[in-house]
Amino acid sequence: MERSDYVIRGGLKGRERLRILSRVMWPTTRALLERVGLREGMACLDAGCGGGDVTIEIARLVGPRGRVVGTDIDQTKLDIAQREAAESKLANVEFRVSDVGQSGADAEFDFVYARFLLTHLRDPARALACIREWLRLGGLAVVEDIDFRGHFCHPDCPAFWRYVELYTQVVHKRGADPNIGPRLPELAFRRLTLAVVFVAGAITAVTA
Repeated sequence: MERSDYVIRGGLKGRERLRILSRVMWPTTRALLERVGLREGMACLDAGCGGGDVTIEIARLVGPRGRVVGTDIDQTKLDIAQREAAESKLANVEFRVSDVGQSGADAEFDFVYARFLLTHLRDPARALACIREWLRLGGLAVVEDIDFRGHFCHPDCPAFWRYVELYTQVVHKRGADPNIGPRLPELAFRRLTLAVVFVAGAITAVTA
């Protein structure tokens, strides 16, 4: 994914936005990870990890016998994440600059997680194919993503709906899909194979 393709601001200001989002999302994300079987000792990848909030929480869940790698294209966010992991005294987590659409990696992970990533990509199917290559036999992939049409506003506010309209148009013009959520089962069936379960707005896929 080219940096210019990412619609939302990155860097330090982008990091703070993601921090707020992660605080809001963490209770449901944690419940999802526990439900799908994330456990101690797993080798995990958080693809498109942003500020690393979920990466760090996964590192806590898999414990010192597990390990977690967070990847993103934003070096500023990764530097902050690495520092925060060190401050939390987590030795089982690392962060790498990496484009999710580039393959060539070994099948080194038991678990791959991606949240709000595919919606920004011109070729989400390619990203899922790469995720499949990173997974070990029997590994687990969990993908959460958005349907931007799901907004609501009360009392009604024309400015808010104009924002939704403009964001949707910009993402479409970049070649991505702001409403990719309902497409996740189809994409996962094609790229991850074997068993796919729709869980609380996310895809859980056990690879063949």
